Amino acid sequence: MRSKAAHNLKSYFSALSLLLATPLAGWCQQSTPTSAEVLGLDQAISIALLNNRSLKNAHLTVEKGEDEIAAIRTSRFPSAHFYALVSEDMVKHEPNVTNPLTGVFPGVGPFFTLSTPRRPTVVFAAQVLQPISQQYRIGLNIDAVKLARDGKRQELRAEEQSLVNSIKKTYYEILQSESSLENVRDEDKFYRELDRLK
Repeated sequence: MRSKAAHNLKSYFSALSLLLATPLAGWCQQSTPTSAEVLGLDQAISIALLNNRSLKNAHLTVEKGEDEIAAIRTSRFPSAHFYALVSEDMVKHEPNVTNPLTGVFPGVGPFFTLSTPRRPTVVFAAQVLQPISQQYRIGLNIDAVKLARDGKRQELRAEEQSLVNSIKKTYYEILQSESSLENVRDEDKFYRELDRLK
């Protein structure tokens, strides 16, 4: 009975020491709300440019154009191909040329027997191709992909500028609303003071 009480007492003390060792900041919330951080125009623009999904897709499209250009440029270089073929007969071939008189005269057998040995046959081949006559066409393809990439890049810039303009417009509208609200508050204070002085 005493050992059980001593055990419970030890567990209470260990729990109490654990609670006291833990910093109180994790257990309680701050009762006073923190003041809202003022978001500047440059911060709003950078946040919008980083988190806009359509801009991210446009960036990926431009990067895809760069990858296409690099892929087409590799077709200007020579290409090497290696081939290997290994074959072997699965069945042993021994055709006999029979003598029609084998059964008529005793001791007369077939004329001859053809036998081909079973050996593997290995064929190696290598091929190196240089597209000399296609260089001009490949260059035209590279120029076409570059033009498409540049068009996508200009679309990206136009979309960025449109987004920045809309953010600036919204930001200035919010500032104007805050300014008019501050004017209303000042007028309210003025009228209250005027009413108090009467």
